[in-house]
Amino acid sequence: MSDQLRELQRQRALAQEQLGWFDREIMREGGQAPALPLPAVPPDTGEATRAAEEILARY
Repeated sequence: MSDQLRELQRQRALAQEQLGWFDREIMREGGQAPALPLPAVPPDTGEATRAAEEILARY
């Protein structure tokens, strides 16, 4: 797998995690519980999760 492909997948995983967070916050602020269980994070996003946590910790 090329470095570019890996980076694109990492960035996509980060974006998906962020969208999931937005969805959860919108539902929480609206007083709603999630109607469906949140999708499981794919097993290859451990690095993406760490990167996302580092970014969020900065802000």
